[in-house]
Amino acid sequence: MKFELINSLQDIKDILSRASSDDGEMLTFELKGTKEEEKFTKDHKKILAKEICAFANTYGGLLCFHFGSDTDIKPFPLGFTEKKFSSIESWLRDSLEPKVLGMDLKIVDNVFVVNVPESKTKPHRTASTRQYYYRHSTISEPMPEIMISSMYRSQEYLSYSSSIVVTKSSKQIFINLHIQNHSNISGSKPKVQIQLFTNMLIEFGQRNYFDKHSKDAFQILPLKQNLKIPISAMIETNSLFAEKILYPKDSIILSNYSEPNDRIHNIRHVLIRVDSMFKETVRQTEYQIIQFDQNNKHTTYMSSSTHNVSDMVNTFSQLIMENV
Repeated sequence: MKFELINSLQDIKDILSRASSDDGEMLTFELKGTKEEEKFTKDHKKILAKEICAFANTYGGLLCFHFGSDTDIKPFPLGFTEKKFSSIESWLRDSLEPKVLGMDLKIVDNVFVVNVPESKTKPHRTASTRQYYYRHSTISEPMPEIMISSMYRSQEYLSYSSSIVVTKSSKQIFINLHIQNHSNISGSKPKVQIQLFTNMLIEFGQRNYFDKHSKDAFQILPLKQNLKIPISAMIETNSLFAEKILYPKDSIILSNYSEPNDRIHNIRHVLIRVDSMFKETVRQTEYQIIQFDQNNKHTTYMSSSTHNVSDMVNTFSQLIMENV
């Protein structure tokens, strides 16, 4: 029962005829109808999200959304599927928490067929009701708390590292961040905030996956108090970046650069702090002091991987004072 082999209403009926249950449904196949209601309502979304959630949390499956009753499959009226395709496709992406990648939607003889893969980041819950479901025989049922806990416990601990490279020209500073997953599970809902300290204000663009920092920014007040200098720049990843998945043994690369400023040529030292987090693990914080020579060649002066953060802050304060 492969998604790519379903190309007609007859293909769907053939699947139903091979089912052992009276309603034609199976462990990996489900029918849901609108009972001849030519709409895509909140109730329909709630019902479909339940089935999608159950498939994603179990072995994956195919969901057929049509115009008839649940077990009496009927095509939608002409034009309905084409009109609603984009809105349903968009809704699918946000139907579960965390989001499931790899879902596919197509129209087959004026009915919708959804392919739901078994998720690599389960357990999932529905975004609307925040309920967890799994597939038991031909039924989608609420997931017991012990099963939810077991799914989380069975996952390997997410292990990742981040490395940042800061370079500059005579007028701009460039930031490149590489996040590497060393584990066999995926990381979801990523968030990164980068704080940069030097002896001048620097404006970074809100490009790619970055926004200016939000009200829920990571706490940096102690660092600001110890340095006794204003923060030069702070940028934070946005909601689009939060949709990314860090797959096992894979990596994510982020980059940004400042707006041109003639005074950047005079910068000799930068302290950079990187906060990163995923839903599956605790926040990580890393520090580096970057030194630039007269030709803008950069070297890592100190790093939190080898130095105490308090010592780094004190050293950086002295370096800044020397350059004033």
